[in-house]
Amino acid sequence: MVYDTLVQRIYPTRKISKILLNSTLTLIAVTAGVNLIMPFTTGISILTGGMTGILNFYYLLLTVKRSMTMEIDKISSYVAVRYWMKFLLTAILIFVLVSRHIIEPVPFIAGFTLVVFNIIFLIFVRKMEVF
Repeated sequence: MVYDTLVQRIYPTRKISKILLNSTLTLIAVTAGVNLIMPFTTGISILTGGMTGILNFYYLLLTVKRSMTMEIDKISSYVAVRYWMKFLLTAILIFVLVSRHIIEPVPFIAGFTLVVFNIIFLIFVRKMEVF
């Protein structure tokens, strides 16, 4: 019982959900806006990059959450293997999509970094207490 309380304190579910929701809404708005003024492939590239970034963040969340319930001597190998698997799959995805000219690299990177921008924005809003 004490362990569950500790995990809940360390693992702020509402904040993570807010980051994922804000990232998804921002991605939809940015993609819709870009599709109005840019070619279709640019919008698809941003959407693909954003979805990849959101899924990477969610996968990291699952890895951290699972590692908190493991034995302490198994955590480092588990996290390392999952991290490198995620990195390798993301690299293969980017390579295939860019080499086959399905997406454009720069808008993909812009979409991919949306999660980071949303985290920075939420920290800024929290410190300024705007909302």
